[in-house]
Amino acid sequence: MSTPIEPSPVGEAPDLAPQVERVAAPLRTQVSDILRREIVEMRLHPGQRLVERELIERIGVSRTTIREALRELASEGLVTTIPQKGAIVAIPSPKEAASATSVSGGDRSWTDEGDRTLSGWALKVSRSRADGR
Repeated sequence: MSTPIEPSPVGEAPDLAPQVERVAAPLRTQVSDILRREIVEMRLHPGQRLVERELIERIGVSRTTIREALRELASEGLVTTIPQKGAIVAIPSPKEAASATSVSGGDRSWTDEGDRTLSGWALKVSRSRADGR
């Protein structure tokens, strides 16, 4: 379904619109999956603002669809919504980040311990939501 996103130069966001397929899955679900993957793969970093206008341009969907996807990710704990400010990628507490090491399996092939821990945290949050916990 998806093609990997090539890293882009700093300040230049990749176009995510080609990843949205016209299939039976609701558009909101597809957009949520795209954003979830961006967070888990550390393309969207903890604390990074998720500007609706930019997401609309990158993904090529309506504001309503973006807002629904952000609400879904907020319910999963991957996004935090700040009143009058908008959404940001959630920042794990030290306890959450530390517990994520077990999820990542202690894989020492990762080059950056911080990225491994945070990516593991995002993966753990995503998996726990999928398991209904």
